[in-house]
Amino acid sequence: MKNEEQNPFENYQQLLEQKLSADMSFARSLVEHNGERGRLVELVFKKVLEQHLPEAFGVTTGFVIDQHGKLSRQLDLIVYSKATCPFFFNDGLSVIPVEALILAVEVKTKMTLREFQDTREKARSVMNLDRTAYVPQPYIISGATSGKDGRHVPLIIGVSLDSVDTRQLLSSGTGEVIEPVFLSMDGRCLLNGVGPSGGVSWTHEVNYPAAMFVLLASMMTTQAQMVPIDITKYLKVRPGK
Repeated sequence: MKNEEQNPFENYQQLLEQKLSADMSFARSLVEHNGERGRLVELVFKKVLEQHLPEAFGVTTGFVIDQHGKLSRQLDLIVYSKATCPFFFNDGLSVIPVEALILAVEVKTKMTLREFQDTREKARSVMNLDRTAYVPQPYIISGATSGKDGRHVPLIIGVSLDSVDTRQLLSSGTGEVIEPVFLSMDGRCLLNGVGPSGGVSWTHEVNYPAAMFVLLASMMTTQAQMVPIDITKYLKVRPGK
């Protein structure tokens, strides 16, 4: 009697999980310094994103900026639309218009309370920027990843490599809205937000957190409704009279 064939997508998730886990372990074993080790792991995640996203999208590290010259905090990984993104600086550390940002990823070895709050502050530094320097489009329909005006709303994903008690971390933000999505690479939790009651909005255990990370990033990127950036607002160019 033949064994039941395993779903190829199940196989894919298992293999992706194994590969990412092996790459992260290898990167972390190369150097002793936590900062350098963390940077190597960021590069592992960067490679994973580049392998799974369409060519129309890029992955870099750096800052986003708005038309008033206000910068976000430095972000580990930035996924942006190549088609709509004029670089203001792109030499290892990028500065791109906030309107081109699709999602950002913050990679932490372990999401301690300090790192948890830091990720939240980075998310707020992005969401507090003015994202109105775009060319209005007459036919944009609001979707799952967009706001009421139909434009894409950036997502920040906080990744913890080591096991972390996220319920305890969330309890530190009672009554506040938490902007990022937090994903623990041990597969225990995927969660986002604290409601007005102070309770966790939603949690979910996942069998393959690496695959979930790729799925989230791919979904947010490919479904993003990016519109042309009005670069004249950045350069303060005004039409002649």
